[in-house]
Amino acid sequence: MVYLVNANLGTEIARTIEEFGHEVILVNETYPPGTADEHLVLDAQKNGWIIVTLDKGFSQYAYRFHPEGYGVITLRVSPQETFHICQRLRAVFETGINVMNQSIIVTNTDIRGLL
Repeated sequence: MVYLVNANLGTEIARTIEEFGHEVILVNETYPPGTADEHLVLDAQKNGWIIVTLDKGFSQYAYRFHPEGYGVITLRVSPQETFHICQRLRAVFETGINVMNQSIIVTNTDIRGLL
């Protein structure tokens, strides 16, 4: 599976995803600054990627337009420190949840589907 890591997350997050055998594309390294979220969603849909982000706009977009051919993991973790984010991402991967064609919200205590 390929994960598109949004610009609001960094390389440590990418390494955590790679630990679970997945490929990672970093928005910061692949797209020009200011690339619209809709463009990222269209690329994710076209290529079958999972978007990983702190930006709740992606989950709102997925709620309005059911994600088909891609997925969204929105991290609503506090504090938004790399250690806590990586810890919660590991919990997602350890559950074995299939994120394709859905949007999930990950909090400090919960992993829930939006759709």
